[in-house]
Amino acid sequence: MFEKVDYRISDAEFLERFCDQNVLLKVSTNLILKSRLKNVKNSLDQHIKPLFLQILENYIGITETILMFLWALIEKKKNPDKSLLYHYSNIFIQEQNSPGYRNTKAILDDLKNKNELEILDLLGLKNPK
Repeated sequence: MFEKVDYRISDAEFLERFCDQNVLLKVSTNLILKSRLKNVKNSLDQHIKPLFLQILENYIGITETILMFLWALIEKKKNPDKSLLYHYSNIFIQEQNSPGYRNTKAILDDLKNKNELEILDLLGLKNPK
Protein backbone atom coordinates (compact mmCIF):
# COMPACT_ATOMS: atom_id res chain seq x y z
CA MET A 1 0.00 0.00 0.00
CA PHE A 2 2.73 2.48 0.96
CA GLU A 3 6.14 2.79 -0.60
CA LYS A 4 9.06 2.10 1.68
CA VAL A 5 10.96 5.30 2.40
CA ASP A 6 14.68 5.33 1.69
CA TYR A 7 16.28 7.07 4.67
CA ARG A 8 19.78 7.05 3.18
CA ILE A 9 19.88 10.67 2.06
CA SER A 10 22.22 12.82 4.09
CA ASP A 11 20.90 15.19 6.72
CA ALA A 12 22.25 18.13 4.67
CA GLU A 13 20.33 16.97 1.57
CA PHE A 14 17.18 16.49 3.66
CA LEU A 15 17.50 20.01 5.09
CA GLU A 16 17.92 21.53 1.64
CA ARG A 17 14.88 19.73 0.26
CA PHE A 18 12.90 20.40 3.43
CA CYS A 19 13.42 24.15 3.21
CA ASP A 20 12.72 24.32 -0.52
CA GLN A 21 9.67 22.09 -0.63
CA ASN A 22 7.96 22.65 2.69
CA VAL A 23 8.62 26.03 4.15
CA LEU A 24 9.54 28.25 1.19
CA LEU A 25 6.75 26.92 -1.01
CA LYS A 26 4.07 27.63 1.61
CA VAL A 27 5.48 31.03 2.49
CA SER A 28 5.76 32.13 -1.15
CA THR A 29 2.23 30.85 -1.85
CA ASN A 30 0.94 32.91 1.06
CA LEU A 31 2.68 36.03 -0.24
CA ILE A 32 0.98 35.59 -3.61
CA LEU A 33 -2.41 34.95 -1.99
CA LYS A 34 -2.06 37.96 0.31
CA SER A 35 -1.25 40.20 -2.64
CA ARG A 36 -4.40 38.93 -4.38
CA LEU A 37 -6.37 39.62 -1.21
CA LYS A 38 -5.13 43.23 -1.15
CA ASN A 39 -6.49 43.74 -4.68
CA VAL A 40 -10.03 42.79 -3.71
CA LYS A 41 -12.12 45.95 -3.92
CA ASN A 42 -15.35 44.76 -2.33
CA SER A 43 -15.54 42.93 1.00
CA LEU A 44 -18.43 40.90 -0.40
CA ASP A 45 -16.27 39.56 -3.22
CA GLN A 46 -16.73 35.80 -3.53
CA HIS A 47 -12.96 35.23 -3.68
CA ILE A 48 -12.20 36.53 -0.20
CA LYS A 49 -13.22 33.45 1.79
CA PRO A 50 -11.30 30.87 -0.28
CA LEU A 51 -8.19 33.09 -0.32
CA PHE A 52 -8.39 33.71 3.41
CA LEU A 53 -8.96 30.02 4.19
CA GLN A 54 -6.01 28.98 2.02
CA ILE A 55 -3.75 31.52 3.72
CA LEU A 56 -4.88 30.27 7.14
CA GLU A 57 -4.38 26.64 6.12
CA ASN A 58 -0.87 27.44 4.88
CA TYR A 59 0.06 29.15 8.16
CA ILE A 60 -1.23 26.16 10.13
CA GLY A 61 0.73 23.85 7.82
CA ILE A 62 3.91 25.89 8.24
CA THR A 63 3.49 25.84 12.02
CA GLU A 64 3.00 22.06 12.05
CA THR A 65 5.98 21.58 9.74
CA ILE A 66 8.24 23.65 11.98
CA LEU A 67 7.03 21.86 15.12
CA MET A 68 7.63 18.48 13.48
CA PHE A 69 11.10 19.66 12.52
CA LEU A 70 11.83 20.75 16.11
CA TRP A 71 10.69 17.36 17.42
CA ALA A 72 12.84 15.62 14.80
CA LEU A 73 15.93 17.58 15.91
CA ILE A 74 15.26 16.63 19.53
CA GLU A 75 14.85 12.98 18.54
CA LYS A 76 18.02 13.15 16.42
CA LYS A 77 19.97 14.33 19.46
CA LYS A 78 18.68 11.31 21.42
CA ASN A 79 19.41 8.86 18.59
CA PRO A 80 22.07 10.34 16.26
CA ASP A 81 22.60 7.05 14.39
CA LYS A 82 19.28 7.50 12.58
CA SER A 83 18.91 10.11 9.83
CA LEU A 84 17.03 13.35 10.33
CA LEU A 85 14.61 12.19 7.61
CA TYR A 86 13.92 9.04 9.63
CA HIS A 87 13.09 11.07 12.73
CA TYR A 88 11.03 13.64 10.81
CA SER A 89 8.97 10.99 9.04
CA ASN A 90 8.09 9.40 12.38
CA ILE A 91 6.69 12.60 13.90
CA PHE A 92 2.94 13.11 13.76
CA ILE A 93 0.96 16.12 14.92
CA GLN A 94 -2.25 14.87 16.50
CA GLU A 95 -5.21 16.25 18.35
CA GLN A 96 -4.70 16.75 22.07
CA ASN A 97 -6.72 13.72 23.19
CA SER A 98 -5.20 11.31 20.65
CA PRO A 99 -2.91 8.48 21.73
CA GLY A 100 0.72 9.41 21.13
CA TYR A 101 -0.06 13.13 21.48
CA ARG A 102 3.04 15.33 21.57
CA ASN A 103 2.51 18.40 23.67
CA THR A 104 3.50 21.07 21.16
CA LYS A 105 2.52 23.91 23.51
CA ALA A 106 4.92 22.50 26.11
CA ILE A 107 7.85 22.52 23.68
CA LEU A 108 7.06 26.09 22.59
CA ASP A 109 6.81 27.20 26.22
CA ASP A 110 10.06 25.38 26.94
CA LEU A 111 11.79 27.12 24.03
CA LYS A 112 10.44 30.50 25.15
CA ASN A 113 12.03 30.06 28.57
CA LYS A 114 15.48 29.11 27.26
CA ASN A 115 18.32 31.29 26.08
CA GLU A 116 19.95 30.80 22.66
CA LEU A 117 22.63 28.36 23.87
CA GLU A 118 20.10 26.23 25.75
CA ILE A 119 17.91 26.04 22.63
CA LEU A 120 20.87 24.94 20.52
CA ASP A 121 21.69 22.27 23.09
CA LEU A 122 18.06 21.05 23.27
CA LEU A 123 17.99 20.67 19.49
CA GLY A 124 21.36 18.94 19.41
CA LEU A 125 23.02 21.73 17.51
CA LYS A 126 26.54 22.93 18.12
CA ASN A 127 27.34 26.36 19.42
CA PRO A 128 28.35 28.56 16.47
CA LYS A 129 31.84 29.98 16.88
